[in-house]
Amino acid sequence: MLPASEAVFLSGFPARVASVGAQVGAPVTGAVLTVSAGELVVEAYLKEDKKQLLRPGMPVAISAEAVGTDLRGQVALVAGERSAARPTGARQGQGAGGQDAKGGGAGPGGASGAADLGYRMVVRADGALPAALAGQDVRLTAESAATDGAALVVPVTAVSAGADGRTVVTAVAPDGSAQRRVEVRTGTTGDGFVSVTPTRQGALAPGTRVIVGTAAGARKDASR
Repeated sequence: MLPASEAVFLSGFPARVASVGAQVGAPVTGAVLTVSAGELVVEAYLKEDKKQLLRPGMPVAISAEAVGTDLRGQVALVAGERSAARPTGARQGQGAGGQDAKGGGAGPGGASGAADLGYRMVVRADGALPAALAGQDVRLTAESAATDGAALVVPVTAVSAGADGRTVVTAVAPDGSAQRRVEVRTGTTGDGFVSVTPTRQGALAPGTRVIVGTAAGARKDASR
């Protein structure tokens, strides 16, 4: 049993102790305990180049390797100003809310440290996040663009721009005896590949070997 004045009632669960401001035997001044409660969301901080690619409503894959969970969600918020706070990850918060999201987040509206982390992004899962994810590291993968269907792709390092401003890949004959430059238009990129469309129809096909990088003999196949 304990006095009623020592009990705290929370409006919802899950809840997580964010900080303890008192020590046993020490005088009590200010807040004794800070609790984060409410909906579990995911936070990350973005660099300038990543911020330009993301906007509210975009689909996001949330991967939590620690608990073996993969979920879907959406970008709920991308801040317009840079934030100074400690790294955060999956946390409880009341507000509306890759790159990796760091665990052990601050409580609602709270921040510690003065490091410039970048632009705050909040992701809401399509369903309730497991309580076990509170404070855990998660990986966020956002799809900023997609092709309408199957696309011809080559390694990003296979594409180069000439002095005339044309974008080309260097194709190699099956026996390696000859090389030819194929002018292409580039599209979406991902996982080290870029979609390409040859300006001359049929000039580049799936399975065509292309030169990548500058190392002699470095070749890859174009694929769909």
